[in-house]
Amino acid sequence: MKINRLLAVVKREFKERVMKKSFLIFTLITPLLFGALMVVPSLLWMVKSEKVNKIVVFDKSGFMYDGLVSFKSEAKEEREKKEDFASQIEFVKPPQNADLKSYIRKVGDENSEIDGVLEIYTEENGKVVSTFYGRNISNIKLVSTLERNLNSILLNTLLKKNNISEEVANELKKKVELKAVKVEKGGKTKESSFLKEYLKTFFVSMLLYMLIIGYGQTLMRGVMEEKSSRVVEMLLSSLKPSELLLGKVLGIATVGLLQYLIWVLCGVVLFIFNPANFTSSLEKGFIKPEEVALFLVFFVLGFFFYASVFAAMGSVCSTDQEVQQLMLPIVLILIFPVLILGMILQNPNAGWIVALSLIPLFSPTLMMTRIAIMSVPIWQVIASIAILAFGVVFMAWLGGKIYRTGILMTGKRPTIFELIKWIRA
Repeated sequence: MKINRLLAVVKREFKERVMKKSFLIFTLITPLLFGALMVVPSLLWMVKSEKVNKIVVFDKSGFMYDGLVSFKSEAKEEREKKEDFASQIEFVKPPQNADLKSYIRKVGDENSEIDGVLEIYTEENGKVVSTFYGRNISNIKLVSTLERNLNSILLNTLLKKNNISEEVANELKKKVELKAVKVEKGGKTKESSFLKEYLKTFFVSMLLYMLIIGYGQTLMRGVMEEKSSRVVEMLLSSLKPSELLLGKVLGIATVGLLQYLIWVLCGVVLFIFNPANFTSSLEKGFIKPEEVALFLVFFVLGFFFYASVFAAMGSVCSTDQEVQQLMLPIVLILIFPVLILGMILQNPNAGWIVALSLIPLFSPTLMMTRIAIMSVPIWQVIASIAILAFGVVFMAWLGGKIYRTGILMTGKRPTIFELIKWIRA
């Protein structure tokens, strides 16, 4: 293999993709879209809606309706300062002997002023049951406010019924606030939460998945297009198949690293300017330098591992339909850690999770997901990188065998037995 010919292929692949307008547009628009997805919902959530939700209350308990009305008007000024959603609810008592079903039908009418019906009754065992019939039950603020107010009214009623003084009642209403503090290696501690940990791990898993699958597809389609257009035959007249394959992989990997570097810089700028204060809760050590370094290691090794797979797949395909059929298993393997993210968060040291994180097919995304959650034993990280590096060499040899023969063959897609013959040749 001659270095000058290899570099010529790398340069060709790099310039061909970086100089395209689509690359520049996608590279710049992606961080803007991610920034918008983080900032815009925060800004919209801060906007207070002026809509008043009219709720008709069918109260058969005898005390809940009066409690809702008094609870809403109680400490009104203090509630408005806190922007309590209760101020946007209007409770209405229906006429005596009103039909519940007719009011429920009115809720379904888009032109009706009634936004919901709240039915409250007491069972024989004394349990208070409530049902909310709403036009929009996805309004979490409305549903949670109703539930919170009903529980508070029931608690106050029971306290008064048992002749418990207001002072004692206030003591009984006190709650325990639980703070989650993450303990890291060496006994270092930092305050965290489920939402922070989940967002961090989800972001790491999805970013690795998108980068590997995105550039892998680019490589596979590039190989297939060159094969279909017969360009590869001219290239192989002056290049070895191994030089062409390695040059394409290195060129596309360089493009990926450049794009990733641009995205990281944009992310740093977004974090520093902190629009809408949406990162105020993310402390300085949210993402550590060693995690960024390991991310790059697993991205590079993961890309080279799957690049050989994608190149081999592209060399045996002639149509987009064939490509999509072969892509599905790879997509499922790469996105597997995202699908089981809940299990990983609950027990990242489970035996089967540790085992999968050492297997090259899963380690690029799964091991980085575990690293984002906790301090993974150093031997596991080293073992995962070493096995993945060995897997890269093995897959390059295996993929190269298929690529060498498949890139010059046209017509029907080869069978599994034919691929085995190519590998053994």
